Amino acid sequence: MTTTTLTSSADLLETRPSRAGHGVLAAAVFNLRSALFNPFMLAFSVIMPVLLYLMFGVGKEYTDIQLGRGTMGGQILVQMTFFGAVNALSALGVTVAMERQQGWLRQIAITPLGAGRYALSKVIAGFALAIVIIAMTYLVGFVTGAQLDAPVWLYSAIAILFVALIASSIGLAAAFFLRSDAAYAATSGVVTLSAFISGIFLPLEEMPAIFQSIAQFTPFYGLARLPLVFIGGEELNATVIISAVAYTAVFLALAMWGATIRKDRK
Repeated sequence: MTTTTLTSSADLLETRPSRAGHGVLAAAVFNLRSALFNPFMLAFSVIMPVLLYLMFGVGKEYTDIQLGRGTMGGQILVQMTFFGAVNALSALGVTVAMERQQGWLRQIAITPLGAGRYALSKVIAGFALAIVIIAMTYLVGFVTGAQLDAPVWLYSAIAILFVALIASSIGLAAAFFLRSDAAYAATSGVVTLSAFISGIFLPLEEMPAIFQSIAQFTPFYGLARLPLVFIGGEELNATVIISAVAYTAVFLALAMWGATIRKDRK
């Protein structure tokens, strides 16, 4: 992002204190538009989950195996969408690190919007980006014959939207407390390792006992189980719910705190 772009974009964020909500929405639209018109972000966020699904969930001998309220192909569709959304939204959140180093947050700090509301706009933009990812990937899944009961399509989409909050918050927390290079590395490490250990790519039951124990303490353990719960018709247990809610609260609090204490620093 160039200095010219940063300066010209400030018009989107200028608003009176009484219209702070409008400023948040304007910033969210700006961030979403920047992501969607960035070819690298577009390929990473929308194309990657589609390719992962096509690679692992279409035309395989296990694709049509029945799994309660769907098929194996349908479950892979949900899990790849989940993973794609997690990666994309954490990356969107961590862009704040680069903006902080370039002085963009200093410009934000002198507007009524403030760094805290700007962080909130990143979360809102993340939800919107998640909707785009879900719509595109699920459309491909539907066209290629992925089978899920009608309620499962809806419930799994809601679960992925909820994980958007966690993913965006992880990226924001890293962005406000670390430099851009470290923030990207830390976020990628946390997201990727947690996704694998949580059983998105390999069923948790097939992992060694030590990883099964560690998985319960990873950020995505709770939400990574939700697609399996919906498809298998199992009941949600307390561990899954507590994990999802606790990590959402922790990372969102860190992100908002970071926005407050770092607004005047690079």
